[in-house]
Amino acid sequence: MSTNSLLEKSFDISQAVPKNGDYKLKIVQLSKIDVVFKKIASRDFFYWDNNIDGNIEWIKNNFDKLPPVILEEFNSKYYSIDGHHRITSALELGKSDILAFVLKVDKLTYIRK
Repeated sequence: MSTNSLLEKSFDISQAVPKNGDYKLKIVQLSKIDVVFKKIASRDFFYWDNNIDGNIEWIKNNFDKLPPVILEEFNSKYYSIDGHHRITSALELGKSDILAFVLKVDKLTYIRK
């Protein structure tokens, strides 16, 4: 399956709307992703999710079956567009990196404060 086919497939269950551009499938160090270095990759962040414990546990149990996260790369750091729950789950699983579709950008789409 080509990267483009994988990219299109991954958005089937995503809430994100991807930008047009050349996404690259990469393995990215979790420590370089905004929600990790800003310390918001935790269950506490998902205050709106009534079943966060169940959702995170389900993601952890099915982690290898889920699509890559979607990131934007800006100034050698990565910004989560879709996949915050998967990133949090990866940390809880003790992983140091994650599979991601990455688009290099000159301006970020979404900035978490």
